[in-house]
Amino acid sequence: STICGVEYIPKAKMLSVLVVTCLVFLYNKLIDIFPKHELFYIIGGFYAILFTIIAIALDAPPTYSTSIYNTNASPYRLTGWIS
Repeated sequence: STICGVEYIPKAKMLSVLVVTCLVFLYNKLIDIFPKHELFYIIGGFYAILFTIIAIALDAPPTYSTSIYNTNASPYRLTGWIS
């Protein structure tokens, strides 16, 4: 809420339902393509890379729009929507 603004929480919750639905469909496709143990490593690797990128973006100096130290809430800060 500090990154995008409190007024966007309802929109984020509605959007998360659509994102999770799409991810479930993607997971069902991937489980048909890869064995379960390989898919575990693929998804784990994806999350590790994603959260590393988010951590680096949030740790940026306060002048960057991705920084957690930047206290100006804005719906255009993509880091807030992804995290």
